[in-house]
Amino acid sequence: MYRKLLNRIIEEDDTKTAFEILTWLLYAQRPLKTEELSEILVIEPRDTHLSDPTSPRDIVECCRGLVVWERASDTIRFTHETVKEFLKRLDSSLSPDKKALFLTSADIALRCLTYLNFDIFEDFREDETFVIDRMNRFKFSKYAAQFWAVHTRGKAEESEEVQCAVLRLLESENKKKSMLQIAGFTRSRFGRITLTKGQTPLHIIAEEGLTAICGIFLTGHTCIDRKYSLFTGLVNKKCPECPGLVLPESRHIGGGPGRTYPTAFSRVERT
Repeated sequence: MYRKLLNRIIEEDDTKTAFEILTWLLYAQRPLKTEELSEILVIEPRDTHLSDPTSPRDIVECCRGLVVWERASDTIRFTHETVKEFLKRLDSSLSPDKKALFLTSADIALRCLTYLNFDIFEDFREDETFVIDRMNRFKFSKYAAQFWAVHTRGKAEESEEVQCAVLRLLESENKKKSMLQIAGFTRSRFGRITLTKGQTPLHIIAEEGLTAICGIFLTGHTCIDRKYSLFTGLVNKKCPECPGLVLPESRHIGGGPGRTYPTAFSRVERT
């Protein structure tokens, strides 16, 4: 039954949006509020502001019975847990062109980072009323601030677009602080606005376990055209051949059981 519904989606004009919705519901770290999903569906890489969100009715209709708008909790979810199980099993049986309809981990990470890089977050204030009002206007900001690194960690770190988006976020002192401020709110048991000051880009990358990105920028080596010296004072240079990186042995420096990161002063060798 689910396969027939999926085939119906593939035949429709709004296939791209439907598969984006299914991907988000499949890999989101928590249930997404309707307004959060409505916002993220209109985000494209390099956007600097929020466009008009997708309507909840359109979200449900384009997924042809695979998702439902649960009004009591104001969330969009699969109609049944078996839909999620079906989609997880589906990957091995799909043709490459159909697999390409789903978002990749890099796509998801990039949308979170693009959102946090909006111009509006350049306006940093230590004013609780202002911060809460902005979070209420930009619904996806709480999810993006809390989980951007979760979606970036691993395979997505290999994407040059993701690397560049991380740099754009962390090179801006105000956007970095705005992100940390919102993330602190999501972790607060009492809904307070908190900000730990003095966190450098390298500290944030290491704390979030972004080992590959940490290694790349400790060497001052990256294959993106822009130049930065956020961590070591070295100028990143465009490399035509992109040699691989061999990270040294890491040690545990906090951030949860089993998470290890390269030390800030470790030597990272190129091969």
